[in-house]
Amino acid sequence: MIYLLTLNWDTSDMLIRMYKSAIELAEKEFNFIIVDNGSIKDEYDKIVNYDFKNCTILRNDKNLGFAAGNNIGLQQIQEKDCSIVFINSDIIIKERHWDLKFQDMLDQPNVGVVGCAYHVLSWDKTGHFKINQQITETSESEGVQGAFFGVKKCNLDKIFQKDLYWFDENFKYAQYEEIDLQWRVQYLGLKCLWTPIDHSHDHHHSATKAHRYRICDEIQNEKQFKENAEKNRQLLLKKHKIFFNSK
Repeated sequence: MIYLLTLNWDTSDMLIRMYKSAIELAEKEFNFIIVDNGSIKDEYDKIVNYDFKNCTILRNDKNLGFAAGNNIGLQQIQEKDCSIVFINSDIIIKERHWDLKFQDMLDQPNVGVVGCAYHVLSWDKTGHFKINQQITETSESEGVQGAFFGVKKCNLDKIFQKDLYWFDENFKYAQYEEIDLQWRVQYLGLKCLWTPIDHSHDHHHSATKAHRYRICDEIQNEKQFKENAEKNRQLLLKKHKIFFNSK
C-alpha cells in the first residue's frame, strides 16, 4: 500500500490538479494525506470540499514548514508494511502506473529511498550539491530532491527508533531537511536511487514566492529566506561530518 503525503499552503488548486494526475495514472488505490500548513480559509475550504478518495486532511494554524508538516502527516500512518511517497502540490504526474514503479523499487531489499525529481545529485565537501543531467536511466544517487520521493515506513521507523524523530525540525523552512532524512535511511546500509518517473514540476517554490517569502515571524523576505537556507546547510555539514570528510 502506498501513502501519498503532501503539504498545502495556499496552493489548493495545484494540489487538486496533482491529485487528479496521481489517481488517474495509478494502478492501485492509495491513501492520501494532506497537511494544511496554515492556508487562508478559502484555500483550506477548497480541499475540504473536494471529493478526495481515502483521504485524511490535517490542519495547522500556521505554516510549520516542510519537516514539521510532514512529521504531522507521518504520525497518522500506523502501518508498518507500506510505502510513503512525499510529493509537492505543484507536481503533475505523467507516467501510468507510477505507483507500481515506486513500490517495486522500494521493495528491493537493498533500496531505502527512491526519487525522481530533477536528476541524480552529488555533493562536495562544502555541502553544495550538483545535478547530473546526463543520466536518463535508474541510477544510484547520493540524494534525491524532496519534491517527489518515496521511503518505506519500516525504514522510517528504524531511524525514528534511533533518533526519536523522522524529519529533523531543526532544519527550518528552506532546504536540506529531506537530504538529512535520506542519508539517515542510507546509514541503515540501504541505497538511494534516482529513477525517471515522468512528471512536471513547473512552479518551483511556488508557495514561497507567492507569499513573497513571508514564511514565518523569522523569515519575511528573500534575503532572510536565503540566510535561513545557509543555516540549514551548516547544520547538514555538522550532522554529517563523516560523509563530507570522505569527499
